[in-house]
Amino acid sequence: MISVSNFETTTLSTALEMLAIVLSHVSRMSCYRMIKLCNPEITKLSRFLSHDGGDSHCFGAFQKTYTMLDTEIRFLSNPCSADYMALAGAIEDHANNTPLVVQKLRKAADNLRYIYGMEMIHACQAIDLRLRKKQMRLGKGTQIAFREFRREVALYENDRPISPDIQKAYEFIRDGKLINEIRDRLL
Repeated sequence: MISVSNFETTTLSTALEMLAIVLSHVSRMSCYRMIKLCNPEITKLSRFLSHDGGDSHCFGAFQKTYTMLDTEIRFLSNPCSADYMALAGAIEDHANNTPLVVQKLRKAADNLRYIYGMEMIHACQAIDLRLRKKQMRLGKGTQIAFREFRREVALYENDRPISPDIQKAYEFIRDGKLINEIRDRLL
């Protein structure tokens, strides 16, 4: 008797788990960029990118949201393909939990869309604050991205609920509007 695993998808499961680990790194980098954008010592912009020179909390409230999503992504990136039991009355001696691996990766990718949406909100706010001071000029692709995003999410000039803007930014990233607009206008 020769045991073969022609049905075996462990390589697929472990590759998807590796992708989830990469997403956790990408997520963390995005979160750090937002934290740094809100730090006046680094950017020379107002604290939390506030519209009023630092008197309001402005984007300070975002930090709890994106760090929680980042924490969940790191949790989801923990491998589960190695957690298996003998199945079918001990006939099957290996299972790799591929459906669960895929489900976790899907959720991590969706969380990352929210994080990237929030990073777009931060980046566009920083651009607006710099443009007010005439401290920068945007490149072609950046200008397109900035204008398209501003059609969805307005500049923060006064405190307002952030949940609707987070949802709009998420949909902007999820729907690929940014990539499509830049590609269509530059190519």
